[in-house]
Amino acid sequence: MKKIIFFSFVLCFLSSSLFSQQKLFFAADYGVFRYDNAKSLLEIYLSVNQKGLKYSKEGNKYVANVMFAIKITEKESNTLFTENEFLLPLSVSDTSQNILTKKEISQLRFLVDKEGTYTINVSAFDKSNPDFKDRDSMDAVIGFFDLSNVDISTLQLASSIEKSSDENSNFGKYGNDVIPNPEVFFGNNLNKLYYYLEIYGLKNKYAGSNIKINKYIINPTGKTVFSKSESSPSDYNLLLETGEIKLDSLESSYYVLKIELRDMDDKIISEESKKFYVFNTLKSNIQNVSFDEEGFLRSEFANMSEEKLEDEFEKVIYIRKQKESDQWKSLKTTEEKRKYLYVFWRERDSNPLTATNEVRTKYLKMVEIANTRFKESFKPGWKTDRGRIYLIYGEPNDIERYEYQSDIKGYQIWRYEQIEGGAICVFGEEQYDGSGIYILMSSTIRGELRDDNWISKLRK
Repeated sequence: MKKIIFFSFVLCFLSSSLFSQQKLFFAADYGVFRYDNAKSLLEIYLSVNQKGLKYSKEGNKYVANVMFAIKITEKESNTLFTENEFLLPLSVSDTSQNILTKKEISQLRFLVDKEGTYTINVSAFDKSNPDFKDRDSMDAVIGFFDLSNVDISTLQLASSIEKSSDENSNFGKYGNDVIPNPEVFFGNNLNKLYYYLEIYGLKNKYAGSNIKINKYIINPTGKTVFSKSESSPSDYNLLLETGEIKLDSLESSYYVLKIELRDMDDKIISEESKKFYVFNTLKSNIQNVSFDEEGFLRSEFANMSEEKLEDEFEKVIYIRKQKESDQWKSLKTTEEKRKYLYVFWRERDSNPLTATNEVRTKYLKMVEIANTRFKESFKPGWKTDRGRIYLIYGEPNDIERYEYQSDIKGYQIWRYEQIEGGAICVFGEEQYDGSGIYILMSSTIRGELRDDNWISKLRK
């Protein structure tokens, strides 16, 4: 496969109040656009938060370095498409934590000449503090855009879109500088949602007539809270649809932006949608956020005790996002926490048409299994190193167990065939007494602790 890679960076302002320093926070998103009839352009958008990084003095600046690793595989065949690493330097004049409020935005582009679903794995860590890290994974469906048919690109959400005459602009798209918003997160300091969409092949079927372009914002209950309709001529095989929508009136929640094309008989030609999030401190009372009240009242969350709410939210630490952790801290009442946890799981529901949330059921079952298998003296199983790896990556394909001997502590090697073409995690006992307390010694999973000399640390 031929691949062309471009890197580009820009700084944009965003409130730092939502992010803690417990781990590196970065976000990833993607877009798919037409290149020609036999290739598509895959764009990957990344943002990384400055706060919490270790900076060192270089001249009159302070510099931190974030190492990114991108691995893309074709999902069905598990064939590697590309694997790249790049170092992203961040430079500031002052390292005061209240000043580190910027985000570094990065964009990568790949040419793809085979249709299919691709899994994009992204990990990053502070080069000066490898434990300060994060990872993300997403699936991208990539097809080709043949101009003989009407089709549309993915819907890109942006922090700004401006006209530009700079043909060499890193974020340029047909005379526009489109600055990505990989978090798809908007709020007080970013109260306008910008969107970008490409429409292909209209001329061949609708030349001489107009089409309707309808835009909607839909809240979690399915209610339309914004709508706008415009008509556009169809005498083009490439039509750009860009715009901005003010979000001041929206309450804190998640929403869906939907754009649909209709002909003049009001028949749908094509449509595309994208979920995004709003955090509005002027409308941040969870009790007032629009959501499925009836579904909530029927759920077990409606009467859940505060103790159980806190316990469950603590246990989802491995799957929750940083902004969700920060929002949880701002909740004041038990009722707010009940509704928040209800929405938290509903957003992750793989099949909302069923009465059971299969994702929640599976995860909490795995917590129970971890507590049974990996419990240590003063620590429940899900909090141990083995429990964490199990909850994040699932059941290993194979476990090799080595009992402690006179000159070496006991250890286990977990093998994962489906991760990164084959990966291992090594856990070693802390002491020689066979206490069963294991710590992660080394792993070949990108972003996890790696120590190729781990065996020497188990010897007396």
